[in-house]
Amino acid sequence: KDVAAKEIGSERVVIESMPDRKVDDLRALMDVLIKKQKVAAAILASGGERPAFVIGVREDLIAKGLKAGDLAKEVGKAAGGGGGGREFQAQAGAGDASKVPAGLLKFEELVRAKLA
Repeated sequence: KDVAAKEIGSERVVIESMPDRKVDDLRALMDVLIKKQKVAAAILASGGERPAFVIGVREDLIAKGLKAGDLAKEVGKAAGGGGGGREFQAQAGAGDASKVPAGLLKFEELVRAKLA
């Protein structure tokens, strides 16, 4: 399925729940979004009993303080799980599927604060 990008400031950001996808699929898709389509930042959520979030940030935005690892920590906290990783790609977990929307919302809030 195609993912839709939101405009935040002058940048495109992807915020998408993909409950039928595995984390490895999401990581591969993240590479395409960030490297080929040049979106500023993206979060993709998997499904299952222990959903995961894959978070990516375009390299030039890391200098502006937008770091995937930091976003993952906050998203994980908001979703009742944990998170962390590298500056350009990171992962977080949700306590359960019902907490995924809270994680996505937190991501948008944090990205908006940096880009808008």
